Amino acid sequence: MGLPKATLELPNGELMLNRVYRAVSALKLPTTLIGRGPITDEVKGLEQISDAPDVVGPLSGILAAMHHDQEATWIILACDLPRIEPEAVQWLID
Repeated sequence: MGLPKATLELPNGELMLNRVYRAVSALKLPTTLIGRGPITDEVKGLEQISDAPDVVGPLSGILAAMHHDQEATWIILACDLPRIEPEAVQWLID
C-alpha cells in the first residue's frame, strides 16, 4: 500500500482513524492512541503511547496498553475499521 492506514481517506472523504475515533467518542469513552505512527488533526489531543519494544504486529500494541494501565479494561481497535459503528463498540462492552 505504501501509505499509513490511519490517514487513508475513505470514499466519503473521512480519514480512517477519524472514523474509528468517532465510533468510540460517541460513547464518551476515554481513548488512548497506541503506536507512534502518523495521526490526524482530530485526535492530536489524545494521549499516545508507544508500542511495546521487541514485539511485532498487533500484540505490540496490546502489550503496551496492558503495561500502561494494568487496572483498565481495554477495548483495542485497529485504526483501519472503515465500517465500525458506535453500536459495535457498545456490543463489545456489553
